[in-house]
Amino acid sequence: MLERAIASCATSGSTILSVTESDPFNLEKVGTCEAGAKFLLRFSQVQVEASALYNDFGDLQTSATKLANGLLIRICTNVGRTCTYSA
Repeated sequence: MLERAIASCATSGSTILSVTESDPFNLEKVGTCEAGAKFLLRFSQVQVEASALYNDFGDLQTSATKLANGLLIRICTNVGRTCTYSA
């Protein structure tokens, strides 16, 4: 299965308090590949399963919380490219 998704931190309720924080950030892009197989051995009750997952993130978004004027403020920004995988 191959999926493409685009998410944005802009819809997460972040707040802008300065000109620097108003600089736009890029949309986060994610490419995902997932594969799996399941086998039931003949004449046996043994079942074998295997799966793998890979995510490729571009313009990965992250958020931080800071204290400003006595209020906790959430700020979003892009931090770059990364990938995750599991098997």
